[in-house]
Amino acid sequence: MRYLGRLFLYGSCSSSAERLGHVLVKGMVKNMKLKNKLQTNPLCTREDMVELLLDLCQPLKPHFSEGKAYLWIGDTGAHYGKKAIGMEGFARVFWGIGAFLAGGKEGLTQKQCEEFDFWREFFLEGIRHGTDEEHEEYWGDIYDYDQKMVETAALVT
Repeated sequence: MRYLGRLFLYGSCSSSAERLGHVLVKGMVKNMKLKNKLQTNPLCTREDMVELLLDLCQPLKPHFSEGKAYLWIGDTGAHYGKKAIGMEGFARVFWGIGAFLAGGKEGLTQKQCEEFDFWREFFLEGIRHGTDEEHEEYWGDIYDYDQKMVETAALVT
């Protein structure tokens, strides 16, 4: 169970991949109401899952770059460049947000619809800036064996 929790929170079972989880957990622990909300979420319906996703993404908002193309959560042990690291942070969140957006608004609460609109515009802006060669947050060209090839998978969800 411990490994499943690590996989869910950190995207990996290894301790070196825990940084994203630390940001999420740190943000949640500061807000006991949110912590209690997460503990009582039954995770049975789409609405429950959407609430979980939105609750997990909330603490990440201040860690995105100004142009929204990068997510900076601290130092990493990655062996690739800074742009790829920021893009990786952006893309990892998009695995959840992309599925959320693909599901549409049907059956969502008013608050969830507002968050839907917020995240749609937020990530569209990030993608526009990340793919614009003229923008300062351009992710850069992709070359053979480039980490950015891995991260593009999330963008086609």
